[in-house]
Amino acid sequence: MYVSVTRLKLRRWYFLPIFLFINFFVIRKFRRAPGLIQGKVMVDYHLAFWTLSLWAQETDMRQFRNGPRHLKAMRKTPEWACEAVSYSWTRNTLDFPPWNEVCEKLKTLGKYSTLNHPSEAFKRREFTCEEKFLNVMFYP
Repeated sequence: MYVSVTRLKLRRWYFLPIFLFINFFVIRKFRRAPGLIQGKVMVDYHLAFWTLSLWAQETDMRQFRNGPRHLKAMRKTPEWACEAVSYSWTRNTLDFPPWNEVCEKLKTLGKYSTLNHPSEAFKRREFTCEEKFLNVMFYP
């Protein structure tokens, strides 16, 4: 199985309505993506949006990630986000990894995006990684 985790924190509340609008279409594609075994979309108390997904293989995840809906959303990231990091790895089980493993991999091995307005914490490669969320949606 191929695991992917992403974390994106919006830098301003006023980006939230248009982000949610665009994200609605991305999630719709995500739910139906070939090779998606299971996925979670989460929002934490710091206005950070997380995804955690299990894919049959890496090519399935890349096909979704490089699709037009997701690419359109990703183009907004440098301006809208103050923190954005992702990481993917291979795992031998159909279960989500423990949260502490997800956080550790994301913090130490994650790909930190180039942003126009990064937070000071992001510049130091620090972010909150509590397993406390306002909302969690499971797919499929």
